[in-house]
Parts: sequence; structure tokens; C-alpha cells
Amino acid sequence: MLLGLGGCSSTPKAPAEPPPPPVPVSALKAFTSAYGRVRGKGGEMEILSISNLNLQAVESKGGKSGIWQFQFVAPAAKMIYNVRYAVADELPSFREGAWDSGSQSYDPRGMRAQPFPVAALRCDSTTAYEIAVKEAKDFLDKNPNLPVNFLCEMTDAYQLPTWRVYWGASISTAVYSVYVDANQSKFLKKGKG
Repeated sequence: MLLGLGGCSSTPKAPAEPPPPPVPVSALKAFTSAYGRVRGKGGEMEILSISNLNLQAVESKGGKSGIWQFQFVAPAAKMIYNVRYAVADELPSFREGAWDSGSQSYDPRGMRAQPFPVAALRCDSTTAYEIAVKEAKDFLDKNPNLPVNFLCEMTDAYQLPTWRVYWGASISTAVYSVYVDANQSKFLKKGKG
């Protein structure tokens, strides 16, 4: 007995659309994935620093970047864990997502930056950028095409973690900086270097 063979014809599949190009993300967006890589590694984690890097294929803008790097401290284990988060692969150095990029022992003696609790970070890089641009308006009007970078850490200069939004390729070559309270989203200081 022969059963009907219905549905044998197939319709051609439409070609799949290419994925959208990667876009930069804020520090707090990247933080969620990065923090997940270190949770449970050595007790309670604190933040030592957050900074951005740039991917060639993803333009950083508006306080968002293609790569964020995080340093977490586990005081009880006396370890620093380094984690990077990238929105796209840029091999051989960077791969998409969050990944461990090394660890080292932690000794607070002689360190400029001090670890701070995760809960103290409430101001995202995008908010810090908006505040910095407003405060640096005169400088930016005269210097519109300088790269902008970010460093969040807590030092003896302030009692809370601080975003340093700086214009230049690196901290040592920065030509202008604006400091923003990373806890209360307030302008703190601005100036050359």
C-alpha cells in the first residue's frame, strides 16, 4: 500500500542576512560579563581599575568602547585578576566576549590605586563622558579630533572611585583630563595632562 508523499517540494531558503556590525559598549555593560568571569575565584571581589582599549574595526564614541579591561582584587586570596571584554574578535590579541587575561599576586604596599567595592561604582562611562565633554567644551572646541580614553580607579586624591576621562593616546601623553566621581556622577576637577 502506498501512502501519499505530500510536501516533497521544497522552497528555496532566503539567504541569511549578515550579522550587524559590532558596536561599542559602555563600561557597565561590559562589567556584567567581566565580573561573571571572576565571581567565586577568591572570595569577595573588589575593583582595582577599569580602562578602555580600542578595536580597529569598532569606533569608540560617546563613552563607549570596543574593549574594556578590568582589574579585580580578591583581598582574602591576595590576588589580582585581569579580565578583558571585547565586542568583536581582533586576532591575535582580542576575542569577542569576556576572557581572563592573567593574574598576579596582590600586595597593596606601594600601589597608587586602592581597590573599592563593586557597589561603589554607580556612574557609567557614558555619564562620565557627558559630564567631561560639558566641562571640557572650550578645550574640545580648539582640539576636536583627539582620541578620548577612560580610567576608573580610587586613589588618595578622592575618597570615592573616580573616572578620569582624558584626551590623548595614553595617560602619559594625555593633553587634557576631566575627573568625575564614579559613585555620585559629579564633576571633580579638570585641567592639562
